Amino acid sequence: MHLVVGMGEVGSALYEVLEKHGFDVSGDDLDPAKCRNMPLEEPVGYVHICIPCGDEQKFIDAVSEIAMTFDYGNSMAFDAPTPIFIVHSTVFVGTTQKLREEGIDTVYSPIRGMHKGDFSKDIETYVAYLASYDDDLIRDVREELEEVFTYVVIDDPRQLEYMKITTLYHYALEIDYAKTVGEDCRREGWDYNRTMGMQRELRTVIKDDRGLRPILDPEPGPILGHCVMPGVRKLIAYRPPENDLMSGIVAIQLEIKNNWREKSCSEER
Repeated sequence: MHLVVGMGEVGSALYEVLEKHGFDVSGDDLDPAKCRNMPLEEPVGYVHICIPCGDEQKFIDAVSEIAMTFDYGNSMAFDAPTPIFIVHSTVFVGTTQKLREEGIDTVYSPIRGMHKGDFSKDIETYVAYLASYDDDLIRDVREELEEVFTYVVIDDPRQLEYMKITTLYHYALEIDYAKTVGEDCRREGWDYNRTMGMQRELRTVIKDDRGLRPILDPEPGPILGHCVMPGVRKLIAYRPPENDLMSGIVAIQLEIKNNWREKSCSEER
């Protein structure tokens, strides 16, 4: 039995994927209208955590409170082993270790996909990464879900946590680049696509794998979404300016520019 905790965009999409593949699955949320197949009527083997992690300690407290639900003697507990917690949220570097110190059997597997479009399809298409401090937990999760996901195991959970937030940081830089060029083009009266001609040529000439990403449209306003800028903030927490001047300043600059764009859009309305 699988329980998805947090039935927002990520959790509801994961719920659909598990249900489509024939797993017994329930969905729990603070909003009763979003709950599915609740209350629980059988033992839970896997708890999928899909709640936001804006504040690390509050996140750990929330997951710990959920874990307490499955202790023996609790009204929701069953006469069964405690479940494995699979954390899909984008977390801070070191969060998995802290959950382990709380005594929670934790596997970290960040959800990946584009929020615009068919998110549940992306979840199935993207490679799923796994990391844990317990190899037995990794083995258990892979055997349970191998028909749904293609897994790559990362030995160190801290490395996987870092991989996720720096992927978002890279994407944020790409979005900021497009927005910056777009803002300058609007001010000067230049055509954006013409201005990006050199970049488009590179993508025509360079056909091997050098990490060139598609050219983005310069949509006005701040960088939106539930993951990109929160991921940048987690990188700032990991590499504060006093420890790493250049990378810290670049990340903070992204945050400042994003706040400025958000304020500018509000004033235009």
